[in-house]
Amino acid sequence: MNMAQIVLKNPKILLIDEPSENFGDVNEKVHEAFQNISQGRATIVIARSLQMFQNVDRIIMLEKGKIVEEGNYTDLISRQG
Repeated sequence: MNMAQIVLKNPKILLIDEPSENFGDVNEKVHEAFQNISQGRATIVIARSLQMFQNVDRIIMLEKGKIVEEGNYTDLISRQG
């Protein structure tokens, strides 16, 4: 589903896998677009880059299917995990 379809269908929950993977140098614009499109809905994002999550409520870090860390961006960066 592309961003236009998301806006038109207006789902209550979004599940997004590696949203910035194929965007190269436009990551800032991609992050901004996802922030806008995620407003007012539960959004689950799967990504390898922690920077994607600077403005989210909660981050859950998984390793081999187990939760290894949890918190917001500032918490996780300060722990240097």
